[in-house]
Amino acid sequence: MSTGYTAEQILESLDRADPKPGARPKFPVFDEAYVYFVDARLSAYRDDTAWAIVIERLGFNPRGVGHNGIRLDLYFYGTGVTLETDRWGFRHQALNVTSDGPDGPTFDGIEDVRPDVRSIRIRDTVVPVRTDEAHYAARGIDREAVSESHVADLLRSYERRLRSFIKHPPRRPVPDDARERFATQLREKLEKYRGEFDFRGHHLLRGLLPEYRQPLLATERERRNGLREGLPLFLQLDGWTHPDIMNRELPSETEAFQLLANAMAAGDPTLYRPTVRPNTNWHHWPEGGSL
Repeated sequence: MSTGYTAEQILESLDRADPKPGARPKFPVFDEAYVYFVDARLSAYRDDTAWAIVIERLGFNPRGVGHNGIRLDLYFYGTGVTLETDRWGFRHQALNVTSDGPDGPTFDGIEDVRPDVRSIRIRDTVVPVRTDEAHYAARGIDREAVSESHVADLLRSYERRLRSFIKHPPRRPVPDDARERFATQLREKLEKYRGEFDFRGHHLLRGLLPEYRQPLLATERERRNGLREGLPLFLQLDGWTHPDIMNRELPSETEAFQLLANAMAAGDPTLYRPTVRPNTNWHHWPEGGSL
């Protein structure tokens, strides 16, 4: 059955969200320097005349201050999207889904969580907050200011960046000893802050997963606020291979979006059969929130 669009047109539309020099990316960035990445979800909608993709990014931006820094960003793409572009060229909605619990303020200052906080409100529901280190350690959440595991994640991310330069060469040559220089800087930082612990907004959010993932992400009604009425849900993904936007990788260069575009154009969700492991866990994007 023919449709009013092709897989190539879907990928071209997603690629056009790539930033122009000096502009902020219009495609979700999971290692954005201002935002600690927490979680994501992708919802695809289609019929034979229109298509839409909604990508949710849950994160914590300390500059938002407290609960205003806990942001759920929804990015909309496709011919079935009804949102107008904003002044930056985005078709985007931002939601704040948390607030203080009944025992008092969640935050002590801009990003630090109050050490004796006991609850938080997610939408209209009060949920308990754990403050013990064991809870976070069991989930791989290291609250050390700089830890061995975080350094290892940063090194892997840096090596990924170096590999990306093969396909997308940087404007300036990369020194041969660039990795070792970066590793030395990380080791020095590790020694400087060894034994110091934090409890900040991104620790809190990550510690609420997976139990409270659903209320922290968007509802179907919230996603549909930006879509043509009646456009059917086609496929929903909780994990996929996301492009490394900051290193100039495009959606069309990733298996997940190639497969998704083909499946949507054909109207057959079984065509989405990825072979590459998802990278949407926050561990894969350690440079998020680094500024």
